[in-house]
This record gives sequence, C-alpha cells and structure tokens, in this order.
Amino acid sequence: MGILTFILICVGLGLVVTLIRKYVPLPDAVQTLILVAVIIVLVVLLLNALGIFGHLDYQIPKIR
Repeated sequence: MGILTFILICVGLGLVVTLIRKYVPLPDAVQTLILVAVIIVLVVLLLNALGIFGHLDYQIPKIR
C-alpha cells in the first residue's frame, strides 16, 4: 500500500466518521466507540504499510 492510498483511506474514513457524527443520532458513547475503532484501524494500516506490523495475510480457518 502506497502513501497515496493510505491518505485516500484516511480522508475517506474521516469523511464517513464526520457524516456519522453529524447526521446519525447516536449516544456519545457509541460515537466515541466508532471513532476509537476507526483510529485503531488506521494505526494498524499505517504499521502494516511501514512494515512494522508485518503482513496481514492470515488465513481464516474454515468452519465445517
């Protein structure tokens, strides 16, 4: 993932979070939870892009 892709993801997620916080009537606790989840996702993506976190190529086990 390049830096341009990461910037576009940040802008897109920021726009989505802003629209949710502004137009969707949710309790403050839920809005904070959404914001924290987005920040965690961005941190993981940044660490993955820098090669610190490693590759996220984990296989999901199939349930029979």
